[in-house]
Amino acid sequence: MITMNNEMRLLKSEGCYLNWKQFSKGFKPVELIYPNVEADVLKVIVELYGEKYTEWLEKPIQRLNNYTPHQLLQTKTGSRIIKGYLMRLPQ
Repeated sequence: MITMNNEMRLLKSEGCYLNWKQFSKGFKPVELIYPNVEADVLKVIVELYGEKYTEWLEKPIQRLNNYTPHQLLQTKTGSRIIKGYLMRLPQ
């Protein structure tokens, strides 16, 4: 079970002006396979973090209650939190 902090609750909400499908459409597809990570989420992560995407997936993030993105992506709620996090990153 994921223990959410206030930041994670905000990220989970649908308060963004774009939905995930619109947001992820602009990113290039990837042919990488990472355990338990949706392909559309992975393509955004790879394009944003480049070759360091595996490092980012396995590093605990304080804003995310010290969970790793990979841990969160294994649950439905956690996936929504990561999608919100990625959509709010400065491009």
